[in-house]
Amino acid sequence: MPPFEFGRPDIEKLKRRRDVDGLIRALGYREGEGIRKAAVGALGEVGDVRAVEPLIVVLKGSDFDLRVEAARALAKIGDPRAVDPMVSALDDRSAPAYVRAFIARALGDLGDARAVEPLVAALGNPDAEVRYTAARALGKIGDARAVEPLVAALQDPDVSIRWMTVSALSEMGDIRAVDPLIALLGGESWHGRMIAAEALGKIGDARAVEPLIATVRDCRGAYEQDPAQSRWVCMAAVTALGKIGDARAVEPLVAALGDADQGVRGAAEDALKRLR
Repeated sequence: MPPFEFGRPDIEKLKRRRDVDGLIRALGYREGEGIRKAAVGALGEVGDVRAVEPLIVVLKGSDFDLRVEAARALAKIGDPRAVDPMVSALDDRSAPAYVRAFIARALGDLGDARAVEPLVAALGNPDAEVRYTAARALGKIGDARAVEPLVAALQDPDVSIRWMTVSALSEMGDIRAVDPLIALLGGESWHGRMIAAEALGKIGDARAVEPLIATVRDCRGAYEQDPAQSRWVCMAAVTALGKIGDARAVEPLVAALGDADQGVRGAAEDALKRLR
């Protein structure tokens, strides 16, 4: 990449002119703080495919912050040539977790199915930020191969990842997630049951109605043992029944209007309004 020949480049001016060649030359500018980073960002905003190969070079470089910006820019451009280099960068164990997390996010934005298996592997990364963005990316890509690994990730020890996994599964809307989620709904972990109910409500498959009704009845009868935990499970199941909108839920929802917990009563009232 030749050096910039005419002093400090004006990145904003180059961007306004959509001067891709000038912005690419600015990637080699070494004398000022932030010039290269601004040039990378500008190339992403311009969106010209001529920038893809130079940005891939930046993605493979030693400056971690620039690598993040290059991933962002490549995701904006959306050229499939960026997928394999990004997959390699995701697996780069020398890179800090925040870099790998952002690359996972960018792979999701690209939406290419070649990234599914590497992102599934990233669900097992020791860093929570990487796992979180991997779950998000898999939800955006929407490939069926991710369903079972995402269901398994509902048991992640980090609550933010569990909620992101629910969002990913519901965004995919894949009915293949329903049976594993129903199994989780009947498990021993109260938090797993709550998360499963939330996901089933978002997916909206009628197979979940009877298990959710059973959950409402079970958790309403369990207040003496664990009132706080039962409350959250019950509220999630009641809300899910309202979202699915099946008439079989009317009777148990009406019964829940007399629940001892104000939150459950409120959730039942909202669910019945949805059904009406």
